[in-house]
Amino acid sequence: MAAQADVSDDPDAFLASIDAAADLFAAHRVDVEPRPPPRRAAPRRLVGGHAEGAEDDSGLSRLYPATSPVEEGFLRVSPTHTVYYEVYGNPKGKPVLFVHGGPGGGTTPAHARYFDPDAYRVVLVDQRGCGKSTPFACLEENTTWDLVEDFEKIRAHLHVDRWQIFGGSWGSTLGLAYAVTHPDRVLELVLRGIFLCRQKELDFLYEDRVEVGVYWSWLTTPFKRTAPVCQRCKNQPKRSSSRRIPRDARGPP
Repeated sequence: MAAQADVSDDPDAFLASIDAAADLFAAHRVDVEPRPPPRRAAPRRLVGGHAEGAEDDSGLSRLYPATSPVEEGFLRVSPTHTVYYEVYGNPKGKPVLFVHGGPGGGTTPAHARYFDPDAYRVVLVDQRGCGKSTPFACLEENTTWDLVEDFEKIRAHLHVDRWQIFGGSWGSTLGLAYAVTHPDRVLELVLRGIFLCRQKELDFLYEDRVEVGVYWSWLTTPFKRTAPVCQRCKNQPKRSSSRRIPRDARGPP
Protein backbone atom coordinates (compact mmCIF):
# COMPACT_ATOMS: atom_id res chain seq x y z
CA MET A 1 0.00 0.00 0.00
CA ALA A 2 3.07 2.28 -0.05
CA ALA A 3 2.27 3.49 -3.58
CA GLN A 4 -1.13 4.69 -2.42
CA ALA A 5 0.41 6.62 0.44
CA ASP A 6 2.89 8.27 -1.92
CA VAL A 7 0.32 9.63 -4.36
CA SER A 8 -2.17 10.61 -1.68
CA ASP A 9 0.43 12.61 0.25
CA ASP A 10 1.97 14.29 -2.79
CA PRO A 11 -0.48 15.88 -5.30
CA ASP A 12 2.33 16.42 -7.83
CA ALA A 13 3.24 12.73 -7.72
CA PHE A 14 -0.44 11.90 -8.13
CA LEU A 15 -0.70 14.01 -11.31
CA ALA A 16 2.61 12.72 -12.67
CA SER A 17 1.48 9.13 -12.21
CA ILE A 18 -1.56 9.84 -14.40
CA ASP A 19 0.75 10.62 -17.32
CA ALA A 20 2.80 7.52 -16.62
CA ALA A 21 -0.34 5.35 -16.76
CA ALA A 22 -1.62 6.78 -20.07
CA ASP A 23 0.45 4.48 -22.27
CA LEU A 24 -0.84 1.42 -20.44
CA PHE A 25 -4.45 2.53 -20.90
CA ALA A 26 -3.87 3.00 -24.62
CA ALA A 27 -2.37 -0.46 -24.97
CA HIS A 28 -5.56 -2.07 -23.64
CA ARG A 29 -8.06 0.21 -25.31
CA VAL A 30 -11.15 -1.47 -26.74
CA ASP A 31 -13.50 0.63 -28.87
CA VAL A 32 -17.22 -0.11 -29.02
CA GLU A 33 -19.44 1.75 -31.47
CA PRO A 34 -22.60 2.69 -29.52
CA ARG A 35 -25.87 3.78 -31.04
CA PRO A 36 -26.49 7.53 -30.95
CA PRO A 37 -28.98 8.54 -28.26
CA PRO A 38 -32.48 9.35 -29.51
CA ARG A 39 -33.23 12.96 -30.33
CA ARG A 40 -35.24 14.87 -27.80
CA ALA A 41 -38.82 15.40 -28.91
CA ALA A 42 -39.68 19.04 -29.51
CA PRO A 43 -41.67 20.38 -26.55
CA ARG A 44 -45.27 21.27 -27.37
CA ARG A 45 -45.82 24.02 -24.82
CA LEU A 46 -44.70 25.16 -21.39
CA VAL A 47 -46.72 23.90 -18.45
CA GLY A 48 -45.83 25.28 -15.04
CA GLY A 49 -42.39 26.26 -16.22
CA HIS A 50 -41.60 22.84 -17.72
CA ALA A 51 -41.85 21.64 -21.30
CA GLU A 52 -44.75 19.27 -21.74
CA GLY A 53 -43.60 16.06 -23.38
CA ALA A 54 -40.16 16.22 -21.73
CA GLU A 55 -39.46 14.26 -18.54
CA ASP A 56 -38.12 17.40 -16.86
CA ASP A 57 -35.93 20.37 -17.63
CA SER A 58 -32.63 18.53 -16.97
CA GLY A 59 -32.33 16.99 -20.45
CA LEU A 60 -32.96 13.39 -19.36
CA SER A 61 -35.03 12.73 -22.48
CA ARG A 62 -31.85 13.20 -24.52
CA LEU A 63 -30.45 10.01 -22.99
CA TYR A 64 -30.95 6.35 -23.84
CA PRO A 65 -34.26 4.77 -22.77
CA ALA A 66 -34.64 3.72 -19.14
CA THR A 67 -34.02 0.03 -18.41
CA SER A 68 -34.26 -2.16 -15.33
CA PRO A 69 -31.12 -3.44 -13.60
CA VAL A 70 -30.04 -6.93 -14.62
CA GLU A 71 -28.33 -7.37 -11.25
CA GLU A 72 -28.25 -5.57 -7.93
CA GLY A 73 -26.99 -6.31 -4.46
CA PHE A 74 -24.95 -5.41 -1.43
CA LEU A 75 -21.27 -6.24 -0.92
CA ARG A 76 -19.60 -6.20 2.49
CA VAL A 77 -16.38 -4.24 1.97
CA SER A 78 -15.27 -3.73 5.59
CA PRO A 79 -16.41 -4.59 9.12
CA THR A 80 -18.27 -1.27 9.09
CA HIS A 81 -19.43 -0.70 5.52
CA THR A 82 -21.69 -2.49 3.04
CA VAL A 83 -21.80 -1.08 -0.49
CA TYR A 84 -24.81 -1.17 -2.79
CA TYR A 85 -24.41 -1.72 -6.54
CA GLU A 86 -26.56 -2.12 -9.65
CA VAL A 87 -25.72 -3.47 -13.10
CA TYR A 88 -27.52 -2.35 -16.26
CA GLY A 89 -27.33 -3.12 -19.96
CA ASN A 90 -25.77 -6.03 -21.82
CA PRO A 91 -24.11 -8.64 -19.55
CA LYS A 92 -21.64 -9.29 -22.39
CA GLY A 93 -21.14 -5.62 -23.24
CA LYS A 94 -18.18 -3.38 -22.55
CA PRO A 95 -17.88 -2.95 -18.76
CA VAL A 96 -18.06 0.61 -17.44
CA LEU A 97 -17.96 1.88 -13.87
CA PHE A 98 -19.99 5.03 -13.24
CA VAL A 99 -18.29 7.00 -10.45
CA HIS A 100 -20.73 9.44 -8.87
CA GLY A 101 -19.89 12.86 -7.52
CA GLY A 102 -20.21 14.55 -4.18
CA PRO A 103 -18.60 13.28 -2.14
CA GLY A 104 -21.89 11.90 -0.93
CA GLY A 105 -23.95 12.14 -4.10
CA GLY A 106 -25.05 8.54 -4.68
CA THR A 107 -26.37 7.03 -7.92
CA THR A 108 -29.78 6.90 -9.59
CA PRO A 109 -31.09 4.69 -12.43
CA ALA A 110 -30.86 7.73 -14.72
CA HIS A 111 -27.06 7.49 -14.59
CA ALA A 112 -27.19 4.24 -16.56
CA ARG A 113 -28.93 6.09 -19.38
CA TYR A 114 -25.70 7.75 -20.51
CA PHE A 115 -24.74 4.42 -22.08
CA ASP A 116 -26.13 2.31 -24.93
CA PRO A 117 -27.69 -0.69 -23.11
CA ASP A 118 -26.91 -2.95 -26.08
CA ALA A 119 -23.20 -2.07 -26.10
CA TYR A 120 -22.32 -1.53 -22.42
CA ARG A 121 -22.47 -3.36 -19.11
CA VAL A 122 -22.97 -0.43 -16.74
CA VAL A 123 -22.05 -0.72 -13.06
CA LEU A 124 -23.43 1.87 -10.63
CA VAL A 125 -21.95 1.91 -7.12
CA ASP A 126 -23.10 3.94 -4.13
CA GLN A 127 -19.86 4.90 -2.39
CA ARG A 128 -19.47 4.37 1.36
CA GLY A 129 -22.08 6.28 3.31
CA CYS A 130 -24.00 7.23 0.15
CA GLY A 131 -27.33 6.24 -1.35
CA LYS A 132 -28.37 2.74 -0.31
CA SER A 133 -24.95 1.84 1.09
CA THR A 134 -24.84 1.35 4.85
CA PRO A 135 -24.33 2.83 7.34
CA PHE A 136 -25.64 6.01 5.72
CA ALA A 137 -23.46 9.14 6.03
CA CYS A 138 -20.82 7.27 8.03
CA LEU A 139 -17.35 8.86 7.76
CA GLU A 140 -15.52 6.15 9.69
CA GLU A 141 -13.19 4.12 7.45
CA ASN A 142 -14.25 6.36 4.58
CA THR A 143 -11.18 7.68 2.76
CA THR A 144 -10.34 8.05 -0.92
CA TRP A 145 -8.27 4.88 -0.83
CA ASP A 146 -11.01 2.91 0.93
CA LEU A 147 -13.32 3.83 -1.96
CA VAL A 148 -10.68 2.88 -4.52
CA GLU A 149 -10.37 -0.59 -3.00
CA ASP A 150 -14.17 -0.92 -2.84
CA PHE A 151 -14.24 -0.57 -6.63
CA GLU A 152 -11.68 -3.35 -6.88
CA LYS A 153 -13.82 -5.60 -4.70
CA ILE A 154 -16.87 -4.83 -6.83
CA ARG A 155 -14.87 -5.53 -10.01
CA ALA A 156 -13.71 -8.91 -8.69
CA HIS A 157 -17.20 -9.74 -7.41
CA LEU A 158 -18.69 -9.10 -10.86
CA HIS A 159 -15.85 -10.98 -12.63
CA VAL A 160 -14.81 -7.93 -14.65
CA ASP A 161 -11.28 -8.01 -16.03
CA ARG A 162 -10.95 -4.36 -17.11
CA TRP A 163 -13.49 -1.59 -17.40
CA GLN A 164 -14.02 1.97 -18.51
CA ILE A 165 -14.03 4.55 -15.70
CA PHE A 166 -16.65 7.26 -16.19
CA GLY A 167 -16.78 10.03 -13.59
CA GLY A 168 -17.53 13.70 -13.08
CA SER A 169 -16.72 16.30 -10.43
CA TRP A 170 -15.65 14.36 -7.32
CA GLY A 171 -16.17 11.27 -9.49
CA SER A 172 -13.37 12.46 -11.77
CA THR A 173 -11.05 12.77 -8.76
CA LEU A 174 -11.90 9.31 -7.50
CA GLY A 175 -11.77 7.84 -11.00
CA LEU A 176 -8.24 9.20 -11.47
CA ALA A 177 -7.21 7.86 -8.06
CA TYR A 178 -8.50 4.42 -9.04
CA ALA A 179 -6.76 4.55 -12.44
CA VAL A 180 -3.43 5.56 -10.89
CA THR A 181 -3.66 2.78 -8.30
CA HIS A 182 -4.94 0.05 -10.66
CA PRO A 183 -3.91 1.07 -14.20
CA ASP A 184 -3.97 -2.53 -15.40
CA ARG A 185 -7.72 -2.67 -14.68
CA VAL A 186 -8.65 0.43 -16.68
CA LEU A 187 -9.63 0.31 -20.36
CA GLU A 188 -10.08 4.06 -20.64
CA LEU A 189 -11.06 7.17 -18.70
CA VAL A 190 -14.07 9.36 -19.51
CA LEU A 191 -13.94 12.39 -17.20
CA ARG A 192 -16.11 15.51 -17.02
CA GLY A 193 -16.12 18.48 -14.65
CA ILE A 194 -12.61 17.51 -13.62
CA PHE A 195 -11.72 18.37 -10.03
CA LEU A 196 -8.40 17.27 -8.52
CA CYS A 197 -8.85 18.53 -4.93
CA ARG A 198 -5.68 20.61 -5.19
CA GLN A 199 -5.33 23.42 -2.69
CA LYS A 200 -5.77 26.11 -5.33
CA GLU A 201 -9.06 24.51 -6.41
CA LEU A 202 -10.31 24.26 -2.84
CA ASP A 203 -9.35 27.89 -2.27
CA PHE A 204 -11.13 28.93 -5.47
CA LEU A 205 -14.38 27.21 -4.49
CA TYR A 206 -14.51 27.83 -0.76
CA GLU A 207 -12.32 30.84 0.02
CA ASP A 208 -12.22 33.34 -2.85
CA ARG A 209 -15.87 34.35 -3.01
CA VAL A 210 -15.23 37.40 -5.18
CA GLU A 211 -13.39 35.40 -7.85
CA VAL A 212 -16.06 32.67 -7.88
CA GLY A 213 -18.82 35.27 -8.20
CA VAL A 214 -17.13 36.98 -11.15
CA TYR A 215 -16.49 33.67 -12.88
CA TRP A 216 -20.04 32.40 -12.38
CA SER A 217 -21.51 35.67 -13.64
CA TRP A 218 -19.33 35.52 -16.76
CA LEU A 219 -20.26 31.87 -17.32
CA THR A 220 -24.02 32.32 -17.06
CA THR A 221 -24.47 35.67 -18.84
CA PRO A 222 -25.07 34.14 -22.34
CA PHE A 223 -27.74 31.85 -20.90
CA LYS A 224 -29.47 34.64 -19.00
CA ARG A 225 -29.89 36.54 -22.25
CA THR A 226 -31.59 33.67 -24.09
CA ALA A 227 -33.28 31.54 -21.41
CA PRO A 228 -37.09 31.77 -21.36
CA VAL A 229 -38.61 33.17 -18.18
CA CYS A 230 -41.61 31.44 -16.65
CA GLN A 231 -44.49 33.94 -16.42
CA ARG A 232 -45.24 32.85 -12.88
CA CYS A 233 -41.63 33.48 -11.82
CA LYS A 234 -41.51 36.75 -13.75
CA ASN A 235 -44.42 38.14 -11.80
CA GLN A 236 -43.01 37.21 -8.40
CA PRO A 237 -41.55 40.11 -6.36
CA LYS A 238 -37.78 40.03 -6.10
CA ARG A 239 -36.46 38.92 -2.74
CA SER A 240 -32.95 38.88 -1.40
CA SER A 241 -31.61 35.33 -1.34
CA SER A 242 -29.75 36.15 1.88
CA ARG A 243 -33.08 36.48 3.67
CA ARG A 244 -33.84 32.84 2.96
CA ILE A 245 -30.52 31.60 4.35
CA PRO A 246 -30.15 31.13 8.13
CA ARG A 247 -27.76 33.73 9.52
CA ASP A 248 -25.44 31.12 11.04
CA ALA A 249 -25.08 29.42 7.64
CA ARG A 250 -24.00 32.51 5.70
CA GLY A 251 -20.45 32.61 7.01
CA PRO A 252 -18.44 35.80 7.45
CA PRO A 253 -19.63 38.91 5.56
